[in-house]
Amino acid sequence: MKLQRYIQSLHQDLQVAHENKVSLQEALVEANKQVKGDDSNDIMSSVLEKMRQEQEKLIEEKQIITEDNEKLKLKIADIKEQYLKEKQIITG
Repeated sequence: MKLQRYIQSLHQDLQVAHENKVSLQEALVEANKQVKGDDSNDIMSSVLEKMRQEQEKLIEEKQIITEDNEKLKLKIADIKEQYLKEKQIITG
């Protein structure tokens, strides 16, 4: 009788240990999902930061190009005006 209770107690301990093992495995799977999610968020944040930096760089380049374009337009207008003055002097 005592041996049977001991075996039954061991069986119950084994069942509890198995349930704990399953719970730990589930917790590990969930933790891995969260870590992967965090990695994905970190990667996404990194990509977004790079894109933001690239966008800022492109905006600066566009500003420089726009300024250069305006300078060239003024230079063309000056050259055109000078040409017309010289033409007027020659034909004048």
